[in-house]
Amino acid sequence: MTETLQTLLFVLLNGLVSGGVLFLIAAGLTLIFGVSRVVNFAHGSLAMLGAYLAYSLLAYVPYPAAILGAVLIVALLGAGIERSLIRPLSRAPELLQLLATFALVLIIQDAALAIWGPEDLLGPRWPSLSGSITLLERRYPVYNLFLIAIAALVAFGLHRLMGRTRFGILIRAATLDAPMLGALGVREDHLRTAVFALGAGLAGLGGALLLPRDAAHLGLDLTLVVDAFVVVVVGGLGSVGGAFRAAFLIGLVQSAALVIWPKSSLVLPFLIMALTLWLRPQGLGGKPPPPPGPPPLAERAPPLKPWSLKQKRALALGLLALATAPLWLGLLPGSPRAYGLLLLTEILCLGLFALSLHWLIGVGGLLTFGQAAFFGLGPMAWH
Repeated sequence: MTETLQTLLFVLLNGLVSGGVLFLIAAGLTLIFGVSRVVNFAHGSLAMLGAYLAYSLLAYVPYPAAILGAVLIVALLGAGIERSLIRPLSRAPELLQLLATFALVLIIQDAALAIWGPEDLLGPRWPSLSGSITLLERRYPVYNLFLIAIAALVAFGLHRLMGRTRFGILIRAATLDAPMLGALGVREDHLRTAVFALGAGLAGLGGALLLPRDAAHLGLDLTLVVDAFVVVVVGGLGSVGGAFRAAFLIGLVQSAALVIWPKSSLVLPFLIMALTLWLRPQGLGGKPPPPPGPPPLAERAPPLKPWSLKQKRALALGLLALATAPLWLGLLPGSPRAYGLLLLTEILCLGLFALSLHWLIGVGGLLTFGQAAFFGLGPMAWH
C-alpha cells in the first residue's frame, strides 16, 4: 500500500513539474499568437537562449540574478525580433510569417553553436535548492517543488495581469478584435512589441529554470517548441487559462505513461492533441470560430489557365533532357557520370517533395508539417 502511494505521489509531482515548465513556455507562445496572430516557430529557440544565457551569467552573478538577466535579455531580443522581422510581415500571408520565424530558428541555432559550441552544458544546482526532502520515506528534489511553485506564481500573475490591469485588458481586446482596438486610439504596434517581449521573457524563464534539470543543447529548441505547440493547440489558441490546463494535463499523462508504458510517453501528447482537434477544435479554453463566409474577390485564387505552346515545348525538352541524362552526363568534362546521376536523382527527389507541398499548400490551401513523414516512409517500402 505504501509503495502504491509513493508511486502515485511521485507521478503526480513529476507531472506537475513537467506541466509547469511546459506552461511557462506555452503561455508566452499563446500570448504572442493571441495578439499578433503570428505562429512563432522560433519560440523554442528563445527558451534555448534562456538556458544558454543563464549558464554564461552564472559565472559572474548569483543564481537569481543569472535567471533574471537571461529573462531580460531574451525579452529585449523578442522585442527586437518583433520590430525588425514580424512587423514588416504583419500583412503578409501566414505561410511567409511561419517561414520567417523558421529561418530565425536556423539563425539562432548557428549563433548558439558559434558562441557556446556543440557540447551539452549542464548548469550547477541552485545552492539553496540543491537538497531534497523526505516524502513517504522517499527523497524528492527541492528544486522540483520550486519549479511547481514558480509555475503557479506565474499563472497567478498572468491571471491578475489579464483581469485586473489595463495592459491585460488591452491584450484581451486585441485578441478579440485588434482593428477595433486601433480605431479607438490604442497603438497596436507598441502593444504587439510589449506582448512579444513578455512572451519571449516567459520562454527565457522556462529555459533558464530547466538548466539545473536538463542540459542546454542545440536540439533543445525544436523539442520545446513542439511540446509548446501541442499545449497551445490543446489549450486553445490565445487562451492562457487553456494553456495552463493543457500543460498540466499533458505533464500528468506523460508522467503516468513513464511508469505504466514508457514507450507511449512520446506519442500520448499528440494523441491528446488529435482527440482535442476532433472533439473540440477550439481547444479547452478557446472559443468557437465564427462560420466562414465567402472570401473577398481580391483574395480568391485566379482560375487555372491552359499551358501555352511554348510551355508545352519547354516541358517536352526538359523531359527529353532528363530521359537522356545517363548518355550526356558522361560527356561533360571534369564531371564523373556516377556523381552526376546521383546529384540529378537527389534534385528530382527533392523536387517531387516540393511539388507535393506546393500541391497541398498552394492549390489545396492546407498548411501541413507532416508531409516530411510520408517522404521518410517512402524508403521503408524497399525493406
